[in-house]
Amino acid sequence: MTKLIAHFDGKVIVPDEPIDLPMNERLVIHVETEKKAATLKQMIELAAQIGFSKQDIAEMNAAIEEDCERVEPPDQW
Repeated sequence: MTKLIAHFDGKVIVPDEPIDLPMNERLVIHVETEKKAATLKQMIELAAQIGFSKQDIAEMNAAIEEDCERVEPPDQW
């Protein structure tokens, strides 16, 4: 399975980065919005502004990751 991050330009779904898929092969695509990830990113930014340590933020991220389908990786904090 290939995970694809993309955006909808009003007509078609456009990948945000190059993908390695076979040409002309039919695909089954499941679409979900990135609301959980955006909310998590906002929470991490707020925690850092409030003064939480990187260790505290990492622990919160680990706890949230257990219950969410997708989270931002720590290198994107």
